[in-house]
Amino acid sequence: MRAETLMAGSTGAMDAKLMTSGEDMERAVTATGTVQADAYLLKAGFTEVTTSAAGAGARLPANATPGDEFWVVNKGANACLVYPPVGGSIDLGATDAAMSVASAANGLFKAITSLIWAAIVA
Repeated sequence: MRAETLMAGSTGAMDAKLMTSGEDMERAVTATGTVQADAYLLKAGFTEVTTSAAGAGARLPANATPGDEFWVVNKGANACLVYPPVGGSIDLGATDAAMSVASAANGLFKAITSLIWAAIVA
């Protein structure tokens, strides 16, 4: 699940287009839960979150391999919390701690190992 390029649309809006070589995309996803255990499980290299209640989130998969990338584009009204897999961490954060992707922002999460993730959120 590798995202090759993410670029803004010609209008400059946050309507992102993922240019991939056969990668899956999930559109119109609702972030769920309020803790890691019940957060929405990310399944595709590109996920467009369109609904995110306060405190809701998504979880990176436990079966990722080094180099796997997951884009999260948050078009919801609230921040979307992105959790590592159980026992994992993002950007040297605390174990199982979420990273917040603000409304109208994007996050790129890259697996270093199945439990260690790097992120760029903008």
